[in-house]
Amino acid sequence: MRKDSGSPARYQAIGKVLDEEAERASHRLLVGVCLIALVGVPLSVSRAFFFGWNHVYWLHLAGLVVVLSLYAFRRRLPLRVRTGTILVLAMLVSLAGLLNFGLYGNGAMWGAFAVFIASMFLKQRTVIAIAAAFMLLFALAGWGFVSGTLSFPADPIRYLRSPLPWGVAMAGSFFFVVLVIIIDSSHKSTTQRLILELEKKTKQLAMMADQDHLTGLANLRALKTHLDEMVAAHPAASGGAALFFVDLDGFKKINDAHGHDAGDHVLKTIAGRLLAGVREGDLVARIGGDEFVVVLRGSPAAPLPPLAGFAQRIVTAAAQPIAYRSASLQVSASVGATLLNDADDSYDAAVKRADDAMYQVKSAGKNGFHIA
Repeated sequence: MRKDSGSPARYQAIGKVLDEEAERASHRLLVGVCLIALVGVPLSVSRAFFFGWNHVYWLHLAGLVVVLSLYAFRRRLPLRVRTGTILVLAMLVSLAGLLNFGLYGNGAMWGAFAVFIASMFLKQRTVIAIAAAFMLLFALAGWGFVSGTLSFPADPIRYLRSPLPWGVAMAGSFFFVVLVIIIDSSHKSTTQRLILELEKKTKQLAMMADQDHLTGLANLRALKTHLDEMVAAHPAASGGAALFFVDLDGFKKINDAHGHDAGDHVLKTIAGRLLAGVREGDLVARIGGDEFVVVLRGSPAAPLPPLAGFAQRIVTAAAQPIAYRSASLQVSASVGATLLNDADDSYDAAVKRADDAMYQVKSAGKNGFHIA
């Protein structure tokens, strides 16, 4: 097991994905609204040549200027300013259309569009409030025309028979559909990226559950799982397996004399040395403060090394001086080793044998090994 040197990112990565996708969605929305304004506003204002000037056209022209300004300064303006301005414009155009043209204009469509924009960027309560306001405006406009308080600015029959209003309505509807498709694809893209990010984080969290936070080695949980699987696979029949229990000598003195940072440096250095001495498929774990376990697994192509020779390599590697700032730190290792026998063996039994062997080394003066 090799050390994963990268520290897993936490949940800010998911927030970053959401922020990036919100920015993309806002940009696409702004581009779509600019296209609508560039095509729709001239078409809308051109109705003045046939039906006379209407004050609502001033709003359309002002909206065109505002939208183009938003696009020109989009990199300087916050996301909320851009989306909020588009939302307000959509509601104003909806209100003006309903009060001036009633069902003959695009006011209802722009109101629905405003609610749709709100649903993308705002909280549910705010969206419900905007939707309720739109329906209230719709009802008030309907009551105004039905009661005669509001009147249509041109002859309705002549208006319906003119191709220009139909062109305005078709252009608005077309771009509205395009915007819905663009935003829908943006939401699907966001969902896919979030799924991938969540899968990545799930794997990282699983790794963290099986990983010692200081050294990056396997922890006790991962060691037990690995050993149980190995024992169940009849290690003796597949090339053999061995367990080495490593306890550092003199580690407490380093902590007391140089501090915990020095102790952590020693642990990480010893972990690196143990990792450097194993093969692919072997496991190095830290199971306690200064206690490590090395599990070797043999195969017909790569048989187990002699236990005494490997244990001595651990002792020799641990005894090498460790540079820390201006000091040279020194520890040694007491190692107990045992073979994993067969399917009747267990983690507890194997660790107890190796632990007992290690304590024999401690009793004999430390800095050595014993094979159970």
